[in-house]
Amino acid sequence: MAIKSLQSGELTLTANTDNATITSVDLTKAFLIVTWRTDAATAFREAGVNARLTTSTNIAFQVALNGASTTVIRWTVVEFDDPDFSVQRGDVTIAYDNLAVAISAIDLGRSVATASMAFNSSSFTSRAIVRASLTTTINLQLVKTSTSNTRTSWQVIQSTSTYRVKAGTITIVATTANATITAVVLARTMLWNTGSAAGNDPTTSGWMYRATITTTTNVNAERFTDIPDNLVIQFYALEMPVGNTVQIGEISFGAGDANLTATITSVDTTRAAIWARSALNTGGEAEDSVGDPDEVLFAQAFVDSTTIRIRRTNAGEVLDVPWQVVEFAAAGPIVGSVAGTTTAVGALIGHGKMVASAAGATVAAGVFVGVGQLEGDVPGSTIANGILIGRGQMVTSVEGSSGGTTVVAGILTRVAVEFGLVAVFDVGLQRVFVQDVGKL
Repeated sequence: MAIKSLQSGELTLTANTDNATITSVDLTKAFLIVTWRTDAATAFREAGVNARLTTSTNIAFQVALNGASTTVIRWTVVEFDDPDFSVQRGDVTIAYDNLAVAISAIDLGRSVATASMAFNSSSFTSRAIVRASLTTTINLQLVKTSTSNTRTSWQVIQSTSTYRVKAGTITIVATTANATITAVVLARTMLWNTGSAAGNDPTTSGWMYRATITTTTNVNAERFTDIPDNLVIQFYALEMPVGNTVQIGEISFGAGDANLTATITSVDTTRAAIWARSALNTGGEAEDSVGDPDEVLFAQAFVDSTTIRIRRTNAGEVLDVPWQVVEFAAAGPIVGSVAGTTTAVGALIGHGKMVASAAGATVAAGVFVGVGQLEGDVPGSTIANGILIGRGQMVTSVEGSSGGTTVVAGILTRVAVEFGLVAVFDVGLQRVFVQDVGKL
């Protein structure tokens, strides 16, 4: 599966709502990623951002009603062109504890769910955050534990052919908990997660946490040390095929740090995305003290191909900020094939598939070798020394021939040299000189 397009940008939100215009995408094959920071020092209900693709060319953003803060949002839209890739989305206001959303049937082993939310209640508590769980092939459960209004935009992303998803939940009773998963390749696995809190803490410490794939078979979640209420985290470990890469790390923010960078292995930023692995895509964890939104929410962006920047509005809290950089596979030759392989009828296609090939078709030295026939050719055609030989008809002429290509007794006949009325032919292993070309 190859990426078709990636767009990213930054928007400063000073009102409750705003929009960003993008180049047109296919909404059924595009998904949205956001991170943000705010100058809200005490209005914890303004810590959330609801972000959603409303049309093929528009992203809508919303923060809490009657909010007075300034929020800086980093957004990325990733679009794929694979027929096996699909995205479902919706936007709802959850007035009570949770909401069941009917979706088109999916494969649970190849799908992830995401959610972004704005807290519309003036009396925000940590119970208003939303966890997005795929409970059946046709149901998305949006879970919170309060009756305060939360506007939530959700996405269900699926790839039926190449992605593998290991999903589960982690319940943090004290400060840390783990979940065991089937082994994944860490260098190709990214982590999506959302959480819901059982507590009623009015500060960010009630729902700030850090989720990490620590080994090939383990997902760990940690949170602030002095919150007694349970926090339930829904995670999706998404393992991608060869050609995609994932880098993960953390940046430690001191009390005086507001803007830090990290060095990464070089990526193509036209097909790479960076985002956090914690609740609300904040990128931060109130690990050492309670924390205010302006100190614990982070926007993340690329500086260049080897540098990422993570920034909060105001310094203060001492935090470990997790990040992950995903470089999506580019369209092009199959990994391991000879450079320059292109897409043609009956030839290799860059998405890892053969097109109209016969059973047993393979790749040898960058040449498509078919058992049976190539699409559009005569039955029985084969490949010999890189030259197409057809029974009864030649489909392509031989490079460099001056007099065209013909067939004699079903054998490739190549015009090698032509001098007026004299031509030299290669027929099998014999060279034949013909003086009167017109009599052929």
